Order: sequence, then structure tokens, then C-alpha cells
Amino acid sequence: MIGEFCRLLLVAVGIIIGWNLSRSRRSLARRASRALVGVFGVMLLSLVVTGWLRHSEPAISIHLWFGHVLVIVAYLGFPFAAGVMLQRQIRQRPILAIVRLLALIFFFGLTLLASMTGYLGPSHASPSVSQLSEESQTRFAFIHMLALPLLLAIMTTELWWFLRKSRVISAEHGSSMSEQRTDHKKIETGNPYQSPPS
Repeated sequence: MIGEFCRLLLVAVGIIIGWNLSRSRRSLARRASRALVGVFGVMLLSLVVTGWLRHSEPAISIHLWFGHVLVIVAYLGFPFAAGVMLQRQIRQRPILAIVRLLALIFFFGLTLLASMTGYLGPSHASPSVSQLSEESQTRFAFIHMLALPLLLAIMTTELWWFLRKSRVISAEHGSSMSEQRTDHKKIETGNPYQSPPS
């Protein structure tokens, strides 16, 4: 009971940290979010490679541990990314922010599902359950080795693209805002050498 409460508290703390960091230091929060997505992408790629090399003993062990690390990165990184995203967009575009939050939750669910299929699939079945049909094993192999990694790769790419796109948009928005502030200061000081704003 206490363990479940601590896990939920950790999610809330991650959202609050992301929100506050995005509020006080936007560029640092964006860089941290991009770094977390980058780590997630590298871990996902490593899992795919070690999954395809599953016939060697070191690859099996690495695949197992990278699966654990991927879930930890997702569990710690997704609440942080949600906090950053919500702080930046909830006031300007609330519906879009909610849709992106739901996509982030779906992304987290896919990560957990991919992790669970690694433990619950036919390759880890007990000897009493090993009587699975060939069709069931083929379905599992398709889900665990192709469908879920492909969906996770698409979601990781989309999240990376969103973070890159928002950086470009915020940079353009920031430069136009600084130009407006500079023009406003020129008008206030009444500098005779400056041309009047058009």
C-alpha cells in the first residue's frame, strides 16, 4: 500500500518539477525533455538490436536489463515531460495540451505493455503452459518484436519532432517579442536618431 502511494507521489513530483522548471528556466526544461526523449530512443534502439540478437547469451541479459531501464526512464521522464508541456500550453491551447497529454499517457502505456509482453510471453512460460500452439507463439512474436517496437519508435519520433518544432516556434516568437520590446524602448527614450516605427 505504501509502495503504491510512493509511486503515485513520484509521478506527481515529476509533473510539479517539470512545471516549475519550465516556468523559471524554459530552455533548460526543453533541453531536459529532449535529452529524456533521446535517452528513451537510444534505449529503444538498443532493445530492438538485442532482441534481434536474442540467440546469444549476453544479448539476452542486456535485453532484459535495458527493458528495466526503459521502464524506469519512462516512469521518471514522462511526468516531467507532461509538466513541461502542460505549463507551456495549457493557457494558450488547452485542448491541444490535453490531446498531447493523452498521447503521452498512451505512449507510457505502450512502454509498459511492451515490457510486460517480454515477461508474459511464450518464451518465459512455465513448462506446464509450454503447450501453446504455433499460432499463439507467432502472434506473440509479431506483437512483441514488431508491432510494439514500431509503435514506440513512431511515438518517440513524434515526441522528438514536437520538441524540436516547439523550440523553433518559441525561438521565432522570442525574437519577434525582443524586437517589439526594443521598438517600445526606442519610442520611450525618444531617440532622435532612430527612425519612427512604421
